[in-house]
Amino acid sequence: MMDSERLQNEINKFYKDAARIKECFHHKKDECKGKIKQAHSIQKNGKLSVLESDVNGNMSVYTFANATQSFTNIMEDLIPIGKKEASTFYGFCDFHDSKLFSKIENNLFDHSDEHLFLHSYRSFAHSYHVKNEEIKAWNDDKYQQILLATYGEQAVEIKKKQFAALNGHLVTRKKILDDSIENGEFSNMNYLIYEFCGIVPLAVSGLITPNVSFSGELMNNSDYENLIVSQPIFTLLPEKDHSILILAAFNFDTASTKFIDDINSMPKFKFEKAISSIIIDSCQNTIISPKFWDKLSIKEKRLILDEYSNKSMVYLSERKVFWSQFNFFKQKYFIK
Repeated sequence: MMDSERLQNEINKFYKDAARIKECFHHKKDECKGKIKQAHSIQKNGKLSVLESDVNGNMSVYTFANATQSFTNIMEDLIPIGKKEASTFYGFCDFHDSKLFSKIENNLFDHSDEHLFLHSYRSFAHSYHVKNEEIKAWNDDKYQQILLATYGEQAVEIKKKQFAALNGHLVTRKKILDDSIENGEFSNMNYLIYEFCGIVPLAVSGLITPNVSFSGELMNNSDYENLIVSQPIFTLLPEKDHSILILAAFNFDTASTKFIDDINSMPKFKFEKAISSIIIDSCQNTIISPKFWDKLSIKEKRLILDEYSNKSMVYLSERKVFWSQFNFFKQKYFIK
């Protein structure tokens, strides 16, 4: 094993130990029953089952979070994992995971505010949990020693202050979601809903953090003293014969609402390119079908992996919209 790869594996191990949080996302902790489980942000049976297929004798999926490295590439290729491991987080107890999502787990999507809210709520919960694990790790004494040696004291302190500011915004948004659950009121978000006529070879769940909107307006920055946070919630779900895209924005978040309105007004081809670009540039929790990935050419795989791993910092510094050269929504890529 390469020294750099061994070092990265050691850092990853330290991170997992320092970051691990097991806590139910539901606001009524006194109701919690059973263990804090590895909850799926995307339904394992029914949703992820549509994407999985045989890889080397095992039923598997791919994610951008599981990839090999090489001397020449940050991401050399994707590593197959079982759907049981995909998109999981220790974020709900047995009781709330079953109770909260029963209406979307056991019924077909019905376009109601409640269904839209529950899908978006679960996507938000995953990102909230992952970000809080990251914050916990960066404040861990042992892990900080690695960070200080890698990034330097000033960079670590700035990052910690950014996390503290961001956490405040996440807590505010969680309170809105908690109140919605408590009151059974599900009209506090604006949505874009789009149904693809065929099964898109991806599933996605989580918050997205675009640097700028598609009209070039600043949406997020990294200045903890004057932090701008505008995060739409992105959910892409495969069904038995089609896929459903849900983009959600809190009513008060005018930048996110404008962001999804801009996308909604795009013609079909540009819409597909925009959603593809968001997935590569801003989605951290993406599940990929082997039926799609294993049929791509080496050139197509290299394009996606290079775009995802590089995420060109030039777009951040110059406030440009990232446009991917790949379109996940061409009919030839749909699962049959």
